[in-house]
Amino acid sequence: MPHTHTHTNTHKLEDKASHTFSYFKFIYFREYKERNETVRNSQRLSM
Repeated sequence: MPHTHTHTNTHKLEDKASHTFSYFKFIYFREYKERNETVRNSQRLSM
């Protein structure tokens, strides 16, 4: 394993963190949207 500068390592960690964050955000919004649609459908059924 070649020695890399700490700067690039920090950069890699930041990239990983932001990537993980956007991934969780994507999942959260998808679940949120699906839940809203389910609520809307059940409201339509109860009308």
